[in-house]
Amino acid sequence: MNITGYRNDSIATKVYYGKISLKDGYTVANADEYGYYFLGTNSCYPITELVHPDDKASLLEAFDRLHESMQCLIIRMRDASDKYVWLYMTLQYNGRILEGFESIDIRFNNIMQMQDKFERYVRDVDKYRHFLGLSSQVFYEYEYKTDTLMIYRYRGTKNVMLFKDLLSNVEKRVDADESIEPKDKSGFETFLTCIRNGVDEFNVKLSGAVFNEETLASGYDIKGGTIYGEDGRYLSVGVMKSTSRAKKEEAYYLTEAARDAGTGLLNKRAISEYTMDRLNEGNTSLYFAIMDIDDFKKVNDTYGHMFGDQVLSKVSEIIRSVVGQRGAVGRFGGDEFFILFEGIEDEADLRRILRIINKHIQWAYNGVIDNFTVTTSIGISKFPEDGTAYDVLFKKADKSLYIAKAKGKNRYIIYNEEKHGKIDVNDNGDRILGINSVLSNEKKLAMVSGLILKLHEQGLSALDEALAKIQAYFDVDGIAIYKGSDWQRVYSVGKYIGAIEKFPMEDSYVSKFDENGVYSENNVKCLKGQCQEVADAFEHQETTGCVQVMLKNESGNGVMMSFDIFNRTHKRSDTDKSYLTIIGRLICELMLDKE
Repeated sequence: MNITGYRNDSIATKVYYGKISLKDGYTVANADEYGYYFLGTNSCYPITELVHPDDKASLLEAFDRLHESMQCLIIRMRDASDKYVWLYMTLQYNGRILEGFESIDIRFNNIMQMQDKFERYVRDVDKYRHFLGLSSQVFYEYEYKTDTLMIYRYRGTKNVMLFKDLLSNVEKRVDADESIEPKDKSGFETFLTCIRNGVDEFNVKLSGAVFNEETLASGYDIKGGTIYGEDGRYLSVGVMKSTSRAKKEEAYYLTEAARDAGTGLLNKRAISEYTMDRLNEGNTSLYFAIMDIDDFKKVNDTYGHMFGDQVLSKVSEIIRSVVGQRGAVGRFGGDEFFILFEGIEDEADLRRILRIINKHIQWAYNGVIDNFTVTTSIGISKFPEDGTAYDVLFKKADKSLYIAKAKGKNRYIIYNEEKHGKIDVNDNGDRILGINSVLSNEKKLAMVSGLILKLHEQGLSALDEALAKIQAYFDVDGIAIYKGSDWQRVYSVGKYIGAIEKFPMEDSYVSKFDENGVYSENNVKCLKGQCQEVADAFEHQETTGCVQVMLKNESGNGVMMSFDIFNRTHKRSDTDKSYLTIIGRLICELMLDKE
C-alpha cells in the first residue's frame, strides 16, 4: 500500500511515540504528554471513533483478542488537527480494573517518522559516544528496575566496563568491610541515599575503595542525577571526576543539605534560593506554581502515615517526571510542593503540562485501591507579568491555590488580575478573592436559602434578582430558560453571542440527563458525533460548559434552565452543582405553574 499521501504537516508529525490508557467505552483514562499532544481535544472521544472507518473492524478484533496476548496493529487514527495518521500500535491489558472494565494500554509510533528518527538516533549515539571517548572521566549508571550499578569509561566509541554489581551487594560489602574508613563509608552512604531518593542533581565525594576494584582505587567527586520517564525514575547517571581538582564555592541548592530527606526534592530554602537566582538573571516566562495534595490528612488518617509517605514520594516522582528539564521542583513541607517552570513556550503549553501532572497523579492510584484516588490543586503566577519580586509572585500563586481549593479542588488556577481581582501583597491576613472568584460554601448556602424563601414568597417577580445573584456567586457567564414543546428561549441574562433561540432537544441528548433532570458538562466539544445538533448550537453560541436542569409536568410540557460558561474552561464542584440544581428546579416549577 502506498501511503505517501499521509506524509503531511499535521500536528502528529511532531509526535513520534506516545502512550494512552483506556477505560470503559474505549475512552481515554490517561495518556502521557505525547499522547495528549497527539489527540488534542479529540481525547474526549472513544478511540473507536478516531480510527479510520476502514480500520475500525481490525481494532475491535484486536480488543476481542487481548486475552490471548498483546496485539499489534498498523492503523490510521485522527490526530489533534483531524488528519489521519498511520500508526504502529501495541495493545495490552495493564492490570487495572476500572468500574468493572479491564483497562488497556495503547503504545503507538508514527510510521511516517520511524526511519528518520532511527537514523537521527544512530547519529546522535555515535556523536555522544565520541564526546565521551574524548574525556578521561569515569561514568556511573544505576538502573532502578534491576538494582544494577555499572561504572565504565569510553575509548573511542566503545565503553569499557570497570565495575558491575547489584547496588545492594555493594552496600552489604561496605557495611561488613572493616578496612574501609568511616569517612569513606559515610561518603558511600550519602551516594546511596541520593540514588535511592532519586535526587535530580547532587555532588558527593566517594572513595573508589568501596568498589574493591584496583582500577577504581582513587577518590572521586561525583556529580550525578536521576532520569525520569513514565511517571517514575529509571536511571541514575553521573560523572566521576578526580578529587585532585579544587572545588569552588557552590550554591546552597547544589549541596547535599539542599535535599528533602523524604522525597529527594529541593527543600524549602533550596527551591526558594534557586528561584531567586533565576529571577535575578532576568529570565522571562517563569511560572511560579504552588501545589498541594487535596485532603491529604484523610489519606494519613485512613491509611496511615507510612502509606501517606508513599503517596508523597509517588507524587514527587510524577511531578519531576513530567516537568523534566523545564523547571525545578521543591517541597515546602507536608503535602505542599513548589514548581518553578522555565522555558515554557506559552500559557497553552503550561496548561497542557499542568493537566498532565494532575491526570498522571490521579491515574497513579485509579483502579489500584477501591474508592481511592489522589488529586491535587495548583495555583500559578507568572514573571514578569504578575510581578518581579519573589514574595509578590509567591503570594499571587498562593492566592490562586486558595481559589482552586475553594472552587472544589482537583484543578489549577493561573492568576489573572482582571478575573480574580487585585491582590494586596502587603496584606498578610485572610486570603483575598476577586469579585468573580468563588465565595465560601457558607456564604453560598446563606444566599441560596435566602433566594428560595424569596422565590416562594414572591414567585417569578424575584427572578431577575435570583439570576443576578446566581451569576455573581457561581461564576456563571449566562443563564437561559427554554420552555414549551419546541424549547423556545423565553428568558436569558448574560452577554450571549449567537444565542440559541430554539434548543435542539435530541433524544440522544435527553438521555444524558440524570434521574433528577440534571446534566453537567465541562467540555461540550465531546458532544460532537453524539448529539451533533446540540454541539453545533453550543459552538455557535460560544458555550464551552454548562449545568442544565430540566423539568416536565404530566401534560408533557417542559422547562429547562441552562447555566452557561463562554469561551473558557471551568470545572464546577459537586457542591455548586447541587446548589444550581436546587435553584434551577424551583424556578422550573414556578415557570410550569404559571401556565
